[in-house]
Amino acid sequence: MKEEKLNPGLGWSIACEFDVGELVTWSNWSNDQNGQYVKDYCNGIITDIFRIPEGNRYIFIAEVVPFGETSPIKLGVFRLRKLKEKD
Repeated sequence: MKEEKLNPGLGWSIACEFDVGELVTWSNWSNDQNGQYVKDYCNGIITDIFRIPEGNRYIFIAEVVPFGETSPIKLGVFRLRKLKEKD
C-alpha cells in the first residue's frame, strides 16, 4: 500500500527558500522583429508569497514587482531564481 505524504502544495519546497523582499530573476520567451524566439531575463522583488487552490491541490505563487514597474505580477515560484551579485 502506498504511503501518503503530507504535502502543502506544488512548489512548497521552493517557496521555503524565498523571503518577502528578496531580489529574484526569471525568464520569458518573446518574438523579435525577425520572428525568432528570444529569451528575456527579468528582475524584480518579491512582495508576497501565497498558495492558491488549483483543482484538488494547492500551488505556491509569488507576487513580484518587476524593476521599473509599479504593479506586481504573479509567477509560480518554480520560475524564480535568486538574483546573484556580479563579481
